[in-house]
Amino acid sequence: MGHEVRTGSGNDILHPADWEVVSLGLLVGLYVLAFVVLGEPAYDYVNFIGEVAFGGVLVAGAVRAVGIDPVAMWTGLFWIRVASAVYFGFGSAMEAFFNEYTRQYVESYYWAFPADLMRVNFICALGMFIFLGSLYILGKLFPYVSPEEIDRKSDPVLWLFGIVFSIIGYSVKYFIILPDMFGLYGNGAPPGLLFSLTYLSVAGLFMLTLWCAKYSIKLIFIPTALLCADMATGTLLLSKGAVLFPLIVYILGLCRYSASYGRLGVAAVTVVLVFNTLVPAVQYGRAELEKRHGYIDSGDLEERLEILSTYLTSGARADSAAAELSPLARFYYAGAMTAAVAQYEAGRPGKTLADAYTILIPRAIWPNKPVYDVGAQFNLSVVGDANSSTWMGIFAESFWNLGWIGIPIVMIPLAIAYGVLGRMVIVILKESKWLHFPVALFGVWMGMGVDSGIIQTQFALFVGCMIIYFFANLIESPLLKLLGIASGPSAASAPPPLWTGDRIPG
Repeated sequence: MGHEVRTGSGNDILHPADWEVVSLGLLVGLYVLAFVVLGEPAYDYVNFIGEVAFGGVLVAGAVRAVGIDPVAMWTGLFWIRVASAVYFGFGSAMEAFFNEYTRQYVESYYWAFPADLMRVNFICALGMFIFLGSLYILGKLFPYVSPEEIDRKSDPVLWLFGIVFSIIGYSVKYFIILPDMFGLYGNGAPPGLLFSLTYLSVAGLFMLTLWCAKYSIKLIFIPTALLCADMATGTLLLSKGAVLFPLIVYILGLCRYSASYGRLGVAAVTVVLVFNTLVPAVQYGRAELEKRHGYIDSGDLEERLEILSTYLTSGARADSAAAELSPLARFYYAGAMTAAVAQYEAGRPGKTLADAYTILIPRAIWPNKPVYDVGAQFNLSVVGDANSSTWMGIFAESFWNLGWIGIPIVMIPLAIAYGVLGRMVIVILKESKWLHFPVALFGVWMGMGVDSGIIQTQFALFVGCMIIYFFANLIESPLLKLLGIASGPSAASAPPPLWTGDRIPG
């Protein structure tokens, strides 16, 4: 697999291929044809074919980008394709393979008729067509040339910042955040900024993994031990994301300079196996907490250990509903998407986009700032239960807020944001600008978070990336000089040319 992007949009990992945009356009046309000509008898077949095609086109686009340059795996554009394919393509198609219990479970949330599913599938296809089509046009208007990779015999900056980020991130995580979540510090909640600092632990994990994989494989036990600790605490938190995100970052660190389709296939199988093992345990644990306390965000460390121990040792797995519920149900968003569309059409539109002007104001400045529990409130409005949080994804949320016009209003600016961020990430990875690395990490989280709120995930993380990049540019050169480390060829003195064809000086 190539490690360098050369001139021309055909080799630009940020520029969608012609066939990718055309395929999505044809899929949009297929749904229109089914609505206008084929009629209701064809809806079930068109839905299944369309869902599989949607997922297949996006996965193929992601694989194409990695085939051009493995650095694509660190762009939000790679992950928004993969996550959209899983949640809104293959995930919807999986209903055909659910057992009876799982089918009843997903249908109990919101009963979606074939015509309803057709509409939300159309919304997803149209949204992704507009998103990638916008990137396609921007790439043609402003072609991009990637900087060449800087090949270092050693990288003390990578090792240094890996240690610094790990110390800060894991200290905050294990000495402040986790004890608070397990009720060891009483009722006082730590400031939101401290929660953000825990992301530095994942950045440090990647840097140490990458450094060990490239320069000293005998020390790989250090990041491996950190990964095991992350996965163990994530399991105690009954959080799939807290387990899987560090695992994916660790794998990306191993594959950064030695990516191949075979290794990526093994990595994908590993993530799927961990997910399938984790989901029943998390479902059982949450059900137990809700049964005992009435809500899932409860239980101290001792109680959670007891619940997980019971799950593993006493046969609770065989007796619990979690054993009957397919892990694939986690990827099924069609019910939530249908419910959101139905609410808009019933005159109850969402107002989540209005949170944009408040989300960036720190709670220290605005003590009465609203709590963004919109997933729980949406769940309450649909099934009358606010003890869990359900969301419908960025495509259906766009429609829920503004109807059909909401799709281009959200997707076009979002495409520009992902394009800008992708160009930043390429510079960061190619030129080893490790002080800037949290930008890449947040970009990955953005792409993975297509099932979350637009403002709380996409908008907030993008703004955070811009702030981090700006301040990292200001302090990188002085900091490296202070440490006595030569930075080498770098674009740290100014942001990279984001929508020009100029090569970054090097």
